[in-house]
Amino acid sequence: MLAALVDVAGITLALVMLGLLEGVIYGLFALGLTLIFGVAKILNLAHGDLGILGAYAAFWFLVLYGTDPLLSLLLVLPLLSLMGIAIQKFAINVAIRDPRFQITASVMITYGLALFISSLETIVWGPDYRSIGLSYSYVGFSFYGMTFSLPRLITLLVTIATAVFFLVFLRTKLGKAIRACAQDREAAQLLGINFERLATVSFCMSVAASGLAGVLYVMSHTLYPAVGLQLTIKGLTVMVLGGIGSVEGAFVGGILLGIIEAVASFAIGNAYRELMSFLILVLVLLIRPRGLFGKLQ
Repeated sequence: MLAALVDVAGITLALVMLGLLEGVIYGLFALGLTLIFGVAKILNLAHGDLGILGAYAAFWFLVLYGTDPLLSLLLVLPLLSLMGIAIQKFAINVAIRDPRFQITASVMITYGLALFISSLETIVWGPDYRSIGLSYSYVGFSFYGMTFSLPRLITLLVTIATAVFFLVFLRTKLGKAIRACAQDREAAQLLGINFERLATVSFCMSVAASGLAGVLYVMSHTLYPAVGLQLTIKGLTVMVLGGIGSVEGAFVGGILLGIIEAVASFAIGNAYRELMSFLILVLVLLIRPRGLFGKLQ
């Protein structure tokens, strides 16, 4: 009896660890989504595709030049940040000038952008499934039959560092201005805050977070063009679950989704794993629309 309880406890702990290592990536994708939606009410449906674009860039830096994905971040993140500024300046700003239509307009613009990026990736790199082979990909440890690789542990550490950075950043002068715009755009503008500039900074940081998540994702997952949409859906689910505009909620929601998916895969089969995102999204919208850390408007 005691041995059975120990086995159950061990398997449960292993599933929690597996969900944690997967969920932090979801949380990182959700972080960018919740940041820009909280500030400018922009729903970026191209978020996952932008991250996967960064993943493809890291993949080909490795294939062509032998550059480790973590080192390629030094090029990928600035390039994606510049792309985010261009998208915000020449496309999104048109949508946010009239608050009545900004969500609808941003959905239409970013959905078209998502289709464009996905199609471009298919044309340039093909629809093939690809994976990164790193010298340390098979380094790690096993626990109750589950293997946790070094890239996943690196992902966990980088994500924790990113979460700490954002929590500290939001307490700086610029971060407080961003939070002020998220709470009351009109009042912030009356106090002299340049909303369009802050929206551009927020969108730039959002795309950079997506690119970071994409590079970390490709270190331990298969890469193909259509995965961007799946990650956008995961990010939206986590954003709603954790609470829109909450950095803490993004990471806690991501971890919860990761654990739920891990338990579902173990209990009812991996085929039902993706169903969990849709089920959780519907349940949260029905039971607690503001999410775990969201505030009543």
